Amino acid sequence: MITNELVIKSIDYIMQHLDEEISIEDVADYCH
Repeated sequence: MITNELVIKSIDYIMQHLDEEISIEDVADYCH
């Protein structure tokens, strides 16, 4: 189950790394 907090963290991470190539795994690692 995906919580709002997890979604917010994911978006924060993606926004911080928009100029870099990031993978889903990178986002998952950041969120856990």
